[in-house]
Amino acid sequence: MSVNLKHIIFILVTSIPVSIINFSAYLMGYKPSPSQAFFSILFIILWLIYGIFMGFKKIKCFTLFSTLYWSIGTLLFILSYFLQLDVIFIPVAIILAGPIYGLEYFLNISSDITLVILSIAITYGLSICGYLIGKNVNKTYKE
Repeated sequence: MSVNLKHIIFILVTSIPVSIINFSAYLMGYKPSPSQAFFSILFIILWLIYGIFMGFKKIKCFTLFSTLYWSIGTLLFILSYFLQLDVIFIPVAIILAGPIYGLEYFLNISSDITLVILSIAITYGLSICGYLIGKNVNKTYKE
């Protein structure tokens, strides 16, 4: 199985269940419950751990993949949000924004595009930090 296919499977296996858990609050614009916040934090921690693993294994395509995934997803989210393209917005919201919606529990930001962009930035940043941590651990481990 190719590395890119493994990345896609990772995204779907982690994003969809957490998005389903957060769906009721996300759909209605309610403040997430503590359990929804927990699962969003767990989702972000999984991205951090996945980044550490990929960095430790020195799989360089992870940084490119993560950057493309989060940046293209953000662009699609913003465009479909402002152009009201529900055909694009709904799947992107389910896969990209749904799992991280629980962060609103901790952030004092209304449920709009600002929250989603900030949450994406946090998740993306931690995935790249995880990669760098894993890469440095590998280097230290081999020395």
